[in-house]
Amino acid sequence: YDFPFHLQYTGYVSMNMRTTKNKQFLPQTATGALWTSSNANLSTDATSDAFILQSENKFIYNNTFNEVHKIIGTGLLRTYDGQSFNYTSSTSGNASSNLADPVVGSKVKSSGSGNSEQRSVSMIGQLVYTYDNRYVIRGSLDYEGNSSMGKNNRFGLFPALGFAWNLDQEHFLSDETRQWLTGAKFRVGLGKSGNAPDGSTYYLGAYQSLGTYMSMSAIYPVRMQLDKLKWESTREYDFGMDLEFWNKLKLTFDYYDKKTSDLLLEKTSVPSTTGYDQIRYINSGELSNKGFEFRVDYTILQNKDWTISVNANISRNINKILSLPSTWRYDNYTFGNCNYATKVVE
Repeated sequence: YDFPFHLQYTGYVSMNMRTTKNKQFLPQTATGALWTSSNANLSTDATSDAFILQSENKFIYNNTFNEVHKIIGTGLLRTYDGQSFNYTSSTSGNASSNLADPVVGSKVKSSGSGNSEQRSVSMIGQLVYTYDNRYVIRGSLDYEGNSSMGKNNRFGLFPALGFAWNLDQEHFLSDETRQWLTGAKFRVGLGKSGNAPDGSTYYLGAYQSLGTYMSMSAIYPVRMQLDKLKWESTREYDFGMDLEFWNKLKLTFDYYDKKTSDLLLEKTSVPSTTGYDQIRYINSGELSNKGFEFRVDYTILQNKDWTISVNANISRNINKILSLPSTWRYDNYTFGNCNYATKVVE
């Protein structure tokens, strides 16, 4: 919807509904298993439901004052809600190879069910100011919430600021210079972003069935409550430039430096005196990532029918672990196809 005062609204709502039913039957006549085997006349019935609801509401303000002051403001609201349910039942020992459905008299081999829900909301504000197509200042603020985070740190605030200088638009450049310098832009930026754990409500303490204890149902704790779990945050600054000569030769250079703190480490070992052997997630450690990228493009031929160009690029990235908790390690490797060993070195 276009408002009369340089304001535009765009929005959408999407729904994804999915139901999967899976029925399997393995008759004893096909396997030759003994009737006393748990695989004789094996019947499995499984159902899963998933529902995902997403929405986005975006407002854009775009206006130019006195032909030199240009302002673009953006307000964005995103929501996500994903729900899932699954149920599986498996029986064996059905009375006949023609009875594929679980019936009275069969033996329950396994059964299980699960429910999960994950929600997130993101509110983003961005303002871009351009003066005379020469100087550009961009600032943004991202406020995010995720149900996978602990209740004490469910929301995170992530700002960003950038500046660009279009040298080729400067008035002091002579006409002779503009003939060979057809493009020149310098960029610098600083920002922060966040990352939440994968999955649903892993911060919650969880219990598991123990079966029966003294003829009564029993449970025991298997996952620690993580109310103080925080966002994994990444600070990044970068510098770049784009140069173009004679509308044929283009040079692009970027240098970046990232530092990630409060790393979300999964399945970290803890002292057994806590009552657990590991916790699902922990915030600990720092990671550094820095490097540069350089690219050259040259247009050999360009007309209404043909464009022939060549390009080359070179890049270097240095990824370094600055710190990790002393109790964290990869100790769940097992030999097998598609299982890769991982070594972490500080």
